[in-house]
Amino acid sequence: EWGDHRHALDWKAESGLDGRIEWTSAPPGDRLELYATGTGFCFTRGIYLEADGQEHTITLRHQLVVSGHVVDSDSGEPVSEFNAVPGHGEDQGNPIWDRSETRRGSAGQFTLPFTENRLPWRVRIEAEGYETWISKPVSQNFSGPMEIALQRSDGANALRGVVLRPDGQPAAGAQVALLTLEHNVTLGRGRFQETGDTLIVRTDATGGFSFSSDPRA
Repeated sequence: EWGDHRHALDWKAESGLDGRIEWTSAPPGDRLELYATGTGFCFTRGIYLEADGQEHTITLRHQLVVSGHVVDSDSGEPVSEFNAVPGHGEDQGNPIWDRSETRRGSAGQFTLPFTENRLPWRVRIEAEGYETWISKPVSQNFSGPMEIALQRSDGANALRGVVLRPDGQPAAGAQVALLTLEHNVTLGRGRFQETGDTLIVRTDATGGFSFSSDPRA
């Protein structure tokens, strides 16, 4: 898939009832990178095998679908709109958030699938005006639903700024994106491509903007 030989080989096959697959034309003596998946199973990546005449075993992990309820910690009322983001694995002790798999929650309800075979799994909940909530590692046998109470953000540690036009006047309605190692944006036709992401905001009438105190946590 990667490197100098990207797409040099185009092969895929489906296992039989016994779970076996045979690649009869695999180049011998080369280290091949494969991935495997199936209905209801995670994407199992980074499988390195060699066509050496031996039978190799690939173990798949069942997908997990987490559902939950999100409420205001003070009133107990459902949070009207929020994002649920899955975390797969860690990088130097920090969760890796897969924003491409973000699910939009509404009326306090969400359903979030975990499709990557990288543990630990975590849930991240983001909502306008609330502190970001992050779960502890989620068990592979979790049956839910997950009960989550969000705390209102006081904004004391928020990241704030003002966007001005070339003439020094406030730029109302301008887009501002917060970029991190795991989050980037796409620019098209003079604007960012928005996907309901809390790391993209618009300025108010005074040109002001703000992000929550822990947008990367």
